[in-house]
Amino acid sequence: MIGDLLGWRGVFAILGLFGLIVTIAASSPCARLTRPRRVSTGLAVVANFRSIFADPRAKVCFISVFLRGSSSTPVSYVALLCLRRRDPRASIAGL
Repeated sequence: MIGDLLGWRGVFAILGLFGLIVTIAASSPCARLTRPRRVSTGLAVVANFRSIFADPRAKVCFISVFLRGSSSTPVSYVALLCLRRRDPRASIAGL
């Protein structure tokens, strides 16, 4: 809808504005880490993943994210189908 109202440049301007706001918020003194990060080894990474997958809710979460991502791939071509039908509005493809 933003693309229909402001054009493609407006979409990038709004995304750039959000990126600027996030950059300013992340660089504020309140967002600093209080403890230094430690370098993790390969064994520590594997142990962390094992502890995550020990929780049955994590399995459901990862499977649902995978299914959602794989099912949304055909939807990404709706805009091209709309252009083929001579409907250039991006909001129609978004809906």
